Amino acid sequence: MPSIRLADLAQQLDAQVHGDGEIVITGIASMHSAKPAQITFLSNSRYREQLASCQASAVVLTEEDLPYCNVAALVVKNPYLTYARMAQIMDTTPQPAQDIAPSAVISPEATLGNQVS
Repeated sequence: MPSIRLADLAQQLDAQVHGDGEIVITGIASMHSAKPAQITFLSNSRYREQLASCQASAVVLTEEDLPYCNVAALVVKNPYLTYARMAQIMDTTPQPAQDIAPSAVISPEATLGNQVS
């Protein structure tokens, strides 16, 4: 995953930063498995108590849950949706090429099946 400053991530997610926006985030994890430099999310207030033992450097949560958070936070209305958007932003899966290489060669004897483009 690429690294990104918390403030930059907040801008892309339309989130409010609480705490140090200069923290560098290098990954996303669940609250249970998060380590320093990672970000996690709290989408259900029933799990607030897990914030106390969470090792993440930042948490995505609602304004309602912010008082229970002791690390930097991104405050949003829908943490679960924001988590999904955050995962897309930090995804490093290589994208296939969208064009044909100039050096591509097709044999004169090649035949293409139906519906092949």
